[in-house]
Amino acid sequence: MNWSNVKLVCHRELRDQWRDRRTMFTTLVLPLITYPIMGLIMVQVAQFVSEHSSKVDVYGAHYLEGHNPALLDGERNSEISFADSLSEADPRTEHKIKLLEIKRTLVSQDEWTLEGVKEDAIRKIEAKEIDAALVIPPRLGEYLNRLVNEAEYLGEVADPTVAPLGEEVISPYVISNSVTDRSRLAGERLEDILYTWHGMLVDTYFETGQIPKQLADPFQIDQIDIAPAESKSAAFWARIIPFMLLMWTLTGAFYPAIDLCAGEKERGTLETLLVGAASRLEIVGGKLLTVMVFSMLISIFNIISIWLTSSFVASKIPLGDDFGGIPLMAMVWATAIVIPLAALFSALSLTAATFARSTKEGQYYLMPLIFLCMPLMMVSMMPNIELDLGNAMVPVCGAALLLRELVQGNMDTALRYAVPVIGVTLFCCYLSIRWATAQFNNESVLFRESEKWNFQLWIKHIYRYRKPLPTAAAAVGFGVLLLSIRFAVMFAGGMPEQWSSFASKQSITMILTIGLPPILFAFWLSRDWRQTLKLNLPCSNRLSLLLLAALIPLLLQPLMIYLQMFIQWLYPVNAVSGTGLEQIAAMIEQAPLWSVLFVIAVLPAVCEELAFRGFMLSGLQTESKPWSSIFITAAFFGLAHGMLQQSLNAFLVGILIGYLVVRTNSLWIGVVYHFVHNGFTVVLSEVGTPTGDGGVSFADSPLGFLFESSGESGEVYKPVVSVVASLLAILCVWLFHMLSVAKDKPEQLVLDSALEGRNRHEGHGE
Repeated sequence: MNWSNVKLVCHRELRDQWRDRRTMFTTLVLPLITYPIMGLIMVQVAQFVSEHSSKVDVYGAHYLEGHNPALLDGERNSEISFADSLSEADPRTEHKIKLLEIKRTLVSQDEWTLEGVKEDAIRKIEAKEIDAALVIPPRLGEYLNRLVNEAEYLGEVADPTVAPLGEEVISPYVISNSVTDRSRLAGERLEDILYTWHGMLVDTYFETGQIPKQLADPFQIDQIDIAPAESKSAAFWARIIPFMLLMWTLTGAFYPAIDLCAGEKERGTLETLLVGAASRLEIVGGKLLTVMVFSMLISIFNIISIWLTSSFVASKIPLGDDFGGIPLMAMVWATAIVIPLAALFSALSLTAATFARSTKEGQYYLMPLIFLCMPLMMVSMMPNIELDLGNAMVPVCGAALLLRELVQGNMDTALRYAVPVIGVTLFCCYLSIRWATAQFNNESVLFRESEKWNFQLWIKHIYRYRKPLPTAAAAVGFGVLLLSIRFAVMFAGGMPEQWSSFASKQSITMILTIGLPPILFAFWLSRDWRQTLKLNLPCSNRLSLLLLAALIPLLLQPLMIYLQMFIQWLYPVNAVSGTGLEQIAAMIEQAPLWSVLFVIAVLPAVCEELAFRGFMLSGLQTESKPWSSIFITAAFFGLAHGMLQQSLNAFLVGILIGYLVVRTNSLWIGVVYHFVHNGFTVVLSEVGTPTGDGGVSFADSPLGFLFESSGESGEVYKPVVSVVASLLAILCVWLFHMLSVAKDKPEQLVLDSALEGRNRHEGHGE
């Protein structure tokens, strides 16, 4: 690649963008004026929300008349208010009392019922006549007097005429609507006032019975917070800044990319650029650098603006220790993280913009891109997710958590995982650049014309003009549809309690959602359904290849066990998923072997191979390179397995199965491998002895010499066995490669099959 050409393309694009005043204003000026205004508005809104008064109705206030300490002041049938002693007991209660507008609600003695009063209060709250209600039960005053007598009894001054205290507890009711902010806030204020009164009652009872107050409050907790002052002041921003920074980087890259690609198509200048001396890769490199510059500038200027705003607000308005300015060094480190993120989002945006026929169409692609990245961006706002090695290896997610640690000032944790986060981000950036370059090398993508779309005509067209094999777009669309169906079925119904119910549900689901769709799509979207589903045996060395396909998973079993242990260490199984797996394991222990093999091994081997290595792989091979098709198919295959740990394992297994199928163009190779891989695990569980904690012991089995105890992991293959088996598996894969002959394009296999059939037909005619 000639970097001088890249530099020329980048200078050309930057010069065009700088000439646009709207671009300059959006990039440099708008971030500096937006956040100060936003900060002022947020402060004003926060003050308004926290200071508005609440309307409260009190039912049964007369039942507490004359009680000491008093909760309410006021004569019967008159206005009431909360007692002044409450404000004296706790100064914070005084402020809450001032924000409550309370009034007495009169209910006649004959009509008074607790349920009736509650219904009346609920009706008023739903009609928004009041915000909350306080209900005093009829016997609350009597109950409190008996508590006083009990305290006097403990102090040996009790009144013998008062009935002894029983186990019944009578409490006041606070009625509010937690969904409505005004009602929820009014209910919280009432509860705080009642807790203050509760403390006063406890103090009174202990003084009456001459009981030491230490019995009610034996000790206080002295908390020592070791968090640095800067980290405490940045606690609020640490959860928000990463999400906002990632959004700035993505949106800052997307709109320039749309103008540089789809905009050039509309202006008619793309053809001039393509016929120049620069190669397609150099053009992509120049445009990518331009988009990165704008993405980084927008992110940096937003960081500067929000840092200045937070520092000013924290210095002028006392909002507490948890809301302060952002440390300057945290912003410096965050700016450094922007560089690889800008490269990643710029490459993704450039790919989407290249595919778009116009700027209007390109803008539609922003929302799907945001929706795909949004769950990974929002992890920084979740309290129970921390930065560790597993999260650091998840694209975008690791960057968001790393930014959170930097803003909080946790430099030790940030530096420990900075390398894997940046490494994964750069690797994803490399893949995105390769994808963008492939888009630029595809003339059908660069020069797509706008067309009117009619659903009925589109359905007829794809059926009437279908090719021997489905297209790559049809394969990807099929994969997305399959995942959507699996997602909907996954949460339908609960976990069966018996194996028969589980087996029936699993079998029906597997056949209808995985096995049947590829057959229907093969008949609808291809002319040769047999070649689409790869239902032919290998062209040569059939028996040897089938035997190797069965032997490789057996030899790789020890390695897969260790790999599964590593994945579970990296991403531990949560309690809910672990409970579900234990229930399934318990059902499998009681089920017949043939039934378990059918559900766990036979059905997945046939149905999943038809879907992923059959229809989907055939469609991707028509327009993509073999390894690209294998990786994309394996990714969809992994996503179809609900749990993350299973998805990662299935992705790696899918890569190997896809390679074997591509080499032979035979689905049966994949079926054999898949069946042996799943079935051998089932057979091992039958050979071993259950340990009661979900594990299996092989000490007393004929295979006991292959295993050893590993403490918490139970029994695993001996390291020597694992190494020897892995080396033999590599040898078998090499033999498989030598015995099989792969075609570069699957269409050639279709033509060869057609020619073979025609020659056979002519031979019969002679």
